[in-house]
Amino acid sequence: MVLPTVRYLFLVGMLLVALCLQIAVQARVPSHATQADVNFDEIPSRFGDWIGRDVPITNPAFLYGDSHLQRVYRHRHGGQTVTLWMAYSRTAADRWHHPQACMRTAGMIEDEAARQVVAMENFTAPLQQFRFHKPSASAGEWVFYWHYTIPPAEWDENRAGDLPWWKRVYFGSHHRPASMTLEVFSNEGQHDSTRAAREFAVAVDRMMQQRLPRSAIRGSDRAPVFLVRDGGLQPATPHTPTTQ
Repeated sequence: MVLPTVRYLFLVGMLLVALCLQIAVQARVPSHATQADVNFDEIPSRFGDWIGRDVPITNPAFLYGDSHLQRVYRHRHGGQTVTLWMAYSRTAADRWHHPQACMRTAGMIEDEAARQVVAMENFTAPLQQFRFHKPSASAGEWVFYWHYTIPPAEWDENRAGDLPWWKRVYFGSHHRPASMTLEVFSNEGQHDSTRAAREFAVAVDRMMQQRLPRSAIRGSDRAPVFLVRDGGLQPATPHTPTTQ
């Protein structure tokens, strides 16, 4: 009976060591993630010649994040209109609402031949461009889609490097980054609607780059797939078609 007792004590000892290590890590690693909340009140109502007005969100199904913005912008010279949709979620719930899924749910059909990507400034990941139409209509709607993954403030470039790798892995695996979705909608039938909407989306993204933390990661992949890299969570690199 001596050998089983020794094994039992050994297992108990290993469990106690693991428990002590867990407590030590939790005591020295931040217990919560400080998310960089985005204030949509600071989003300009004017981008050059584009003048915007807020539109109330009447469908509760669209309120899936922590903050939302729905604003229609009209070009004061050309008369084109675009709709800017933004959704911010501390738990990345917005990432489950990709236009390929939501527009299909709304009864729209995607014109896959019109799917393209739009190269952007400063960040390597592009925007995605889609075209959808109703089964009974030839005219459609253009959608420009992208998102930003926003790591907790503890993972900024200066502070993340100060933690040992095992602490960074622990923190990264226990705290999910926040996320913000941006979409620009433009109905066909307007003069030069696609080019105008594309230029507007680029202007919006340029503005967001000035307001988001440097650690924010732009992407346009469909699902929120996260990988642990260098102790932090990052989205997997999406496969994208030819850049426009």
